[in-house]
Amino acid sequence: MDTAFEILIHEHSAMLTAFLRSNLSDDDFVEDMFQQTIITAWKKLDTFETDRPFAPWLRGIARNEMLMRFRSNGRYRRRLEGFFAKKLEEYYARIDDQAGDTYGERIELLSDCIDRLPEQNRQAVDLVYLRDLNRVRAAAHAGIEVDTMRKRLNRGIELLASCLKKKGLLPETST
Repeated sequence: MDTAFEILIHEHSAMLTAFLRSNLSDDDFVEDMFQQTIITAWKKLDTFETDRPFAPWLRGIARNEMLMRFRSNGRYRRRLEGFFAKKLEEYYARIDDQAGDTYGERIELLSDCIDRLPEQNRQAVDLVYLRDLNRVRAAAHAGIEVDTMRKRLNRGIELLASCLKKKGLLPETST
């Protein structure tokens, strides 16, 4: 594999994983889509325009790979109707346009927002998004009902969004 491509993938792997996880709930499916995206990106590398950012190109490939999989797999076909990767891609594009911020710097700001969450919400976010437990396992680990975990997680996400908006990492929207 080309060294430059390896470096780009290494630099963007956390972003790509986050993008996939935000659209998919199954860890094995996330891993499969990650690998398929990398393979497809490698095969299509000659179509990449070097004067353009790599991250949106890579996410576009991931989005297309997910759509193809959803269309061909009856298990995920119903998910296609509610698929919001295009909107998410628009959000990521706005992030990419912010000058001077690196993905690492954004992660530090996100970590600060996570640290500011109330304990119950921080635990829910930690178990589901940082330790990669599904909601059922996270609830069992915390010794609470799944519905309680869902509520804590949703509230944690709302609080994170508010914090990230204050730090300028999320746009203020009315939707």
